[in-house]
Amino acid sequence: MFTVTCVSAQNNQTEMLSDDAGYHSFNDLNRSISESKGVLNLVYDYRYGDNDTSIIVNKDEDFTINGNGHTIENINQLNVLTFNSQKQIFINNLTFKNCVNTSIVSFSSITFNNVKFINCTSADSAPFIQCLFNNVVFINCTFK
Repeated sequence: MFTVTCVSAQNNQTEMLSDDAGYHSFNDLNRSISESKGVLNLVYDYRYGDNDTSIIVNKDEDFTINGNGHTIENINQLNVLTFNSQKQIFINNLTFKNCVNTSIVSFSSITFNNVKFINCTSADSAPFIQCLFNNVVFINCTFK
């Protein structure tokens, strides 16, 4: 397996490169999130793989994910993205694809701006997005 780490001191973010047909793993995204400060600018698409874990965000600061038109594809696993802090979360210009049941869990207020949800479903009264104790805001979002 071929892996390269690139660090940008200007944005204080790290991205992991892999050779998986243009998709990077959830584990790669977890590393990038944990190493970022305040803002993460995605430069790759991400897909759940056999050895991946859910994406966990533990930040003690407001946090923004700028998707820059990229995709997070779940392939039918639960809890794609969990935000564990009480800080504001902003997700911009990102596509969530093939997510099922409770895929996004947040303990903070979360704003989705220009986000697409493609083939994302929920069954058995399970919420697709579960925001505990705070608000969810959708601005210019598409559900297909």
